[in-house]
Amino acid sequence: LLFFITSYSIYGNTTQLSTTTSYHLVFVVDCSNSINATDSNGIIPEFISLFTDTLPASQVDVGLIMYNDRIVNHLPLTPLNTEKERLHFKTTVFNTPNSGYTDMGLALKEATNMLKNASGSHEQSIILLISDGETALPQTSSRTINESNEDRKQAIHFAQTTHTPIYTFQVGDYDGKDEILSKISSETQGSYFKLNTYKDALSHFLTFHEKNAIQLV
Repeated sequence: LLFFITSYSIYGNTTQLSTTTSYHLVFVVDCSNSINATDSNGIIPEFISLFTDTLPASQVDVGLIMYNDRIVNHLPLTPLNTEKERLHFKTTVFNTPNSGYTDMGLALKEATNMLKNASGSHEQSIILLISDGETALPQTSSRTINESNEDRKQAIHFAQTTHTPIYTFQVGDYDGKDEILSKISSETQGSYFKLNTYKDALSHFLTFHEKNAIQLV
């Protein structure tokens, strides 16, 4: 993480634009058992830390949904005004174990509900989906794959009608799963990225802020 912040201090000020646009930013993070293999180096929490350490509280409200085949952790949209709040956000990500199956549709539905219920007059909402692209439910689940896929389609429709881009970040290389994530981003005017190394994390972090002109602290 120190490498990331040092690198940003060298390059970031030449690429970021000053702006008064305000944002709702929701992280949707896969913490299913498969992430133990697809993100064995722990890139995901470090990547999210880049954002929480640098986003301006005056400009961005940040929410978090961590999911496997259920919603494991949920932090409502809030400005990260203090170091204590930033630490709590990061600690939630770092301390959530990867276990269970995967219900991407449920998580995206939760993200859209968070944005629907959000207070304040923010000008732009963005969803950042970090996953290996898999959806797999246990035999004991009360939900079906079709229901999960339908929830995903409804989330995409919400994103399209509200001009909410979904940026997708894929860890690992599951066959065919990149098509799911790239389709989500392309249909919502977001972008698709591979997130497998620390170099990827820094590059995508800077690219995201260039695209959205969020002035970092």
